[in-house]
Amino acid sequence: MKKSKKQKWYNLARISLILVIFFSVLNAFLLPIIYSCSTFLATYLSRTTIYYGGTRSDYFTYVLLAIVTLVPFVLSTIFAKKHPVWMIIAFVYYAIDCIICVMNIPTSLHLDFYDGPIPLFLDMGSRIYVLITLFFGMKASYIKE
Repeated sequence: MKKSKKQKWYNLARISLILVIFFSVLNAFLLPIIYSCSTFLATYLSRTTIYYGGTRSDYFTYVLLAIVTLVPFVLSTIFAKKHPVWMIIAFVYYAIDCIICVMNIPTSLHLDFYDGPIPLFLDMGSRIYVLITLFFGMKASYIKE
């Protein structure tokens, strides 16, 4: 059976959510090694704490907080198949997160979290891609065929 354009966008949005969850968890655990603009504010706070000489317990607290902030994405991925409102929740939550990240770019540049412009462009490009797929997935969830 051929998939409609609506189904393709919706599935792509769900795949984007899964990738966001995967890379966010990976980013949370690789904080001491890799500094890049993180997916969540909690991860950003833990990077800053480590940069300024935070303790190991600070690191684990922020990693736990970063993983807990993934709950809306996990719930959205699970329930979006049957309840389209979860795609809206995922889009709004990710848009807020993108705004927070963009507001923290000057601080990230000051703390040398980026090794030049390429990681910044990759980070922003991936964020734009996820926002676009979530937007069209959200739109597709409410279009009647």
